[in-house]
Amino acid sequence: MSSTTDKQVPQSVQSTNDKQRKYGAFQNELYRAGMFHNRLPVVTTDPNKLEEQAKSILKSTAFNYVAGGAGERATMDANRLAFRQ
Repeated sequence: MSSTTDKQVPQSVQSTNDKQRKYGAFQNELYRAGMFHNRLPVVTTDPNKLEEQAKSILKSTAFNYVAGGAGERATMDANRLAFRQ
């Protein structure tokens, strides 16, 4: 396992460098680390706990912006609909 996945650093969404955009490989490493080495990811994978974790880490202005739908609630509504399907 590489040192990057040992630290469980999420890959940048904004990056244009293909070496930093291997999300599937990163996800597989998280699963392997959990299954074979009993290591949990740094960020929770439980959607019910994700908001709580974000609130404890983000500045209140950043959290409120995201929690409020980041300007429009259309994205939040679409995401909730997608999760229900």
